[in-house]
Amino acid sequence: MLHYQIALFLLLVSSAPSLGQTPAGTTPTATTQDSPTAQTHPNNPEMWNVDRMMEDASLQISRRYNLNPAQENYTKLLLRKRVTAFLEQYETDVRELLKESIDLRLGLKPGGIEVYQKWATRAAPIYKAARDAILDGNKEWGQILNPDQKKIKEMDLALMNTNFEQVTRVIGDWE
Repeated sequence: MLHYQIALFLLLVSSAPSLGQTPAGTTPTATTQDSPTAQTHPNNPEMWNVDRMMEDASLQISRRYNLNPAQENYTKLLLRKRVTAFLEQYETDVRELLKESIDLRLGLKPGGIEVYQKWATRAAPIYKAARDAILDGNKEWGQILNPDQKKIKEMDLALMNTNFEQVTRVIGDWE
């Protein structure tokens, strides 16, 4: 589930996430192959297609963990359930925070202490909710893994926890 975690994590706190949503006013097509993602449209989070990005994340997870078909299906269903639930509550804020982050990074919006403080204050509770959702999802997902897959997951969790600590410090400093 590392890619799901990183994807959701990055969606919340950087300009290079791996999740997004179907653009407003459109419907998912039978194939999401040509749908925009953070990789194809890195500066426009309003266009990112969640279905496509979840599909890509599921494929990466399946490869990294060498999942069998039953595990792949479970992973896709769990990913869809958790990401959908999270975005139902936070999607608008996530997209706005990402857009602002991108604009600040590209110099399209002037920065400054007050701007970063306001951004961090708004992002902090969403980041905490994402971190909690990611860790809870990992516990649930880990139950279907075999011992070799669990070893990979433990290494991934260690790296993810290091990343969580770093971002928590940055957000705290900015606040």
